[in-house]
Amino acid sequence: MAGFLCILRLAATKNLPPGLFGKQSDRFPWRFSVGAFSSTAELQGTPEEDAAGSVSAVSRPSGRRVKLPKRIVRSPTDILDALASTVGKDATGPHYRYVDDPFFIPTNATNRRIFALSKESGRKAARYMVKKYPALFEKPKADPEISAFLAASQLGFQRPTEPTVKDIVDCMQKGALVAAFEAYTDLNEKTPEAITPELRQELLERLCFHNSDDAIDSDLLEEKWFAHYIQKEVRRRWKVGGPADKVFQDIKPKTAEAYAAMICANARFLHVEGANTLLEEMQQENLPVPVQVYNEMIKIVPLLKDSIDSRWEMTMSFLSSMNQAGVAPNLQTFNAVLEVISRIAMWRRSRSTALGVFAEMKRCGIEPSLASYHFLLQIFCRERGPISHILLDVLQALEGKELTLRDPKDSNFFPTAMDVAGRHLRDVAVARKVYDLLWTNNNSLFLTDALKDTVFHGNFLKVLVAGESVENFFKVYDELVPMTLVPDSNLLLEMVKMVEFHEEPQHLPRIWSDAVVFGLALKDNMLEPFLAVLLNNHREDLKEAFAAIALDVKTRIDAQFLDRANRIPWSGPVISSVVRLLLRNGQLEPAWEVVGNYINKKTETFGFPSEEALSELVDVLVAAEQPTRVKQCVTLASDLGFMDLVRSAEDLAKRLRLPEQEIQKWKRIGSGSVAASLGNI
Repeated sequence: MAGFLCILRLAATKNLPPGLFGKQSDRFPWRFSVGAFSSTAELQGTPEEDAAGSVSAVSRPSGRRVKLPKRIVRSPTDILDALASTVGKDATGPHYRYVDDPFFIPTNATNRRIFALSKESGRKAARYMVKKYPALFEKPKADPEISAFLAASQLGFQRPTEPTVKDIVDCMQKGALVAAFEAYTDLNEKTPEAITPELRQELLERLCFHNSDDAIDSDLLEEKWFAHYIQKEVRRRWKVGGPADKVFQDIKPKTAEAYAAMICANARFLHVEGANTLLEEMQQENLPVPVQVYNEMIKIVPLLKDSIDSRWEMTMSFLSSMNQAGVAPNLQTFNAVLEVISRIAMWRRSRSTALGVFAEMKRCGIEPSLASYHFLLQIFCRERGPISHILLDVLQALEGKELTLRDPKDSNFFPTAMDVAGRHLRDVAVARKVYDLLWTNNNSLFLTDALKDTVFHGNFLKVLVAGESVENFFKVYDELVPMTLVPDSNLLLEMVKMVEFHEEPQHLPRIWSDAVVFGLALKDNMLEPFLAVLLNNHREDLKEAFAAIALDVKTRIDAQFLDRANRIPWSGPVISSVVRLLLRNGQLEPAWEVVGNYINKKTETFGFPSEEALSELVDVLVAAEQPTRVKQCVTLASDLGFMDLVRSAEDLAKRLRLPEQEIQKWKRIGSGSVAASLGNI
């Protein structure tokens, strides 16, 4: 009630689009409908009907006519859609799956997956307990219990001693297909005549669709979103000899519908030999083959044949069979053919054949879907192939159209298009067109999982970082990061190169801050190049900030647990960069700690510091009059073979105003005996 009152208030302030509520209901009196147009409480006159029979106007004694809008058919969610259209996207807010609290919002990709999947894991654990121990949960889930609001695993099934046809139907409707098959088996043994052919066919189709497993709970959205990261097997395999095969054997005589269900299921779950065998049996029985079977068989042609020519010959044989049987192709048929061509994109005739497929689609009056364009881009814009600008033609063809999901692989179009714009064309303007198309209407729904979302936005930022100015790039970067996209170390390195190329090093501390927040600061491919860029910049106003970064690196590496599996050790380039950055800002003690730790723990370090870093450290130590540390550095230089620094040992001793006896010892510092006796000096 409160929500409806809120809508009425919005309507009173004229914030809703005109005509939102359509025609007033007949339950309301006329004075309520047009009272806003009349100064009196009543409206006299008769409504007039137009040719369509709807009320269009009402005559009044004064001669004026009040026009009433024609009734507009509305869906149950139109009001919510209208309200949602008044609210723009909040780039600073987290996704609704996360707690809207700064202390609990996950800041890197791993924590996001853990946060979302842990909540879903809790739901699954609770459902498992209810399913395994139903006697412990006697109270009803709801009163009254509405099965449509419950997930398949929540509905449950108790195997009856005397199953009936109703039990099988109930189990199928609940998605409990394993239980449905058990009930079917018991009933088929006792009274097989009770099971109608229609029921057998429906059970077979459901078992084929789910590969003889229970239906997946439709409310486990997070698992679907992060499916790429949590599935160990790339694809599920067909269960040979499973419940679906047994039900199929029980169907006598075999029907075209039964064969079609089995062939499509075998092809979908990659049992290609079984699908091909069943198709041959179906053709021997002279049963009509539906278009869906041809579509699935064309899709698995690359798995049935190895060479390019044999694959295309088999595809053409299926198309010829369709033509002879009078089976009209549909959108999925053409998309299956394009998918086969995309698998043999190195074929010399792949481009011309793909264009011929599109011409045939147009002749048949079939409009291509996003999946069609996805395969076309894969064919024309393959890696190590010639540059093609066909993406511009595709975007022009899609301009102004309302995109709908017409093929399961339509969701692959936007990541592919952005990849082509970024890696193939390297064109910022084209990438922005693809990005704008995604955020037109509800097209963002085509990014159906976390991988597609990450690939799309990651490629968009990578093409911007290579072709946009620093200011324009960071505008988009601030809109997408971190709520929409968590960048990886490769993107941050590209940002470092961009800042270095445009000579705007003031952004480097910000990039380091993001690397720390997103858990990328100590990545192997991130740390050394980033510190090298800091070292190559000599702006006086930034040396304090750069030294703070170097000190942060030292603190983080030293604070790692010794038993950490992926512990990041000190390396020679990192030691050199950290020492030199600290010395530039006059921070001698932390710089010496880094070198001192290297001298005492050489086995825990990869590589060695550079001669430049040791020379700069020695100069600062001499100025600070610390001869003991200078001797240790010169000895280390002798061990590492930095002879220029070793030859300057006498000059260093003189600058330190050491006694003549000490100066003579420093002359022989390169010899092994003297080096071994340095600890006693």
